Amino acid sequence: MEQSEKLSARERMEYNSNRERLIIAEYGRHVQKMITHVKTIEDKENRQFFMEQIVQLMGQMQPNVRSTPEFVNKLWNHAFMIAGYEVEVDVPEGVEIAKITERRHPPKLPYPVKNMKFRHYGHNVQRLIDKAGKMEDAEKKEIFGNAIGSYMKLAYKTWNHDHYVNDEVIKRDLKAMSENDIDLDDSVQLNFLHSTTPAKQYVKKRNNTHHKNRSKGGRSKRRR
Repeated sequence: MEQSEKLSARERMEYNSNRERLIIAEYGRHVQKMITHVKTIEDKENRQFFMEQIVQLMGQMQPNVRSTPEFVNKLWNHAFMIAGYEVEVDVPEGVEIAKITERRHPPKLPYPVKNMKFRHYGHNVQRLIDKAGKMEDAEKKEIFGNAIGSYMKLAYKTWNHDHYVNDEVIKRDLKAMSENDIDLDDSVQLNFLHSTTPAKQYVKKRNNTHHKNRSKGGRSKRRR
């Protein structure tokens, strides 16, 4: 007996794959069912009353619509769209129902497909490498290569806290990414982007000068 009751309960269950397609998913299936029921109400006054209550409920479910101009017009248009424009009710004054057979969605933006072997460095690093590899000035190319390699090393340390990376690994990756256009010498150290940046060096130098002036003549003179 219990098994037969379980089978009958399973048979009564509804699955989304077997249900009617949602016209406007933002309002949910219950609103769509209520609007479908309104279409079956024969009494005009009751049909009008229930439709107005449903539109009011739709407005409460979508508070962002209230901040847009003509939100009442938009709600009634959505209600008619859900009903398939097959419901006979009166709309409020100023509301114009524009029949739309299908909701228009913006076209999908194509995802950029880039064949990158070293994805963890990012596309911008590859662009910098391509630009530096085309430089004719050997000295400038080496400087740019050192800067790019130093950034690659700094980024690698940032992304991989638990892994140690040496200059040889970065140089090898840089050479492969540039297709042998940038081949840094073994003596080059990738410390171009060290923690002591020029800005920090300037601040440190300025503070040292300020302390020296105070030690010589007391407080530094202020401009009047």
